[in-house]
Amino acid sequence: IPLFHAFLYAGAALNRARITVHAHAMSNVRARPVQMLGPQLGNWGLTSLNGQNLDIFQQRVFSLNTTTDTLDSALTRANLSEQACALKLDVEGHEWQGLRGA
Repeated sequence: IPLFHAFLYAGAALNRARITVHAHAMSNVRARPVQMLGPQLGNWGLTSLNGQNLDIFQQRVFSLNTTTDTLDSALTRANLSEQACALKLDVEGHEWQGLRGA
């Protein structure tokens, strides 16, 4: 989600850290269409695949259509298999599928 990227880069700049963000919907299956839903206001950490983490009373929601990718495939394409010193997966309830793609 573009706004998340902006916050990550701003935080890194404030701490003089060098980061690269690779946006992927991680899963154990590549190229599966998914929809991410999240609140327009409030806790963006509730953004999830198909809105599974949203409050049932959430009225203003944004959506983003994307496709899934596997961890191994994303790292290979980014040429990071040996260079990354840290990896953060923020998959909001999709941890098992994201890690199974490795």
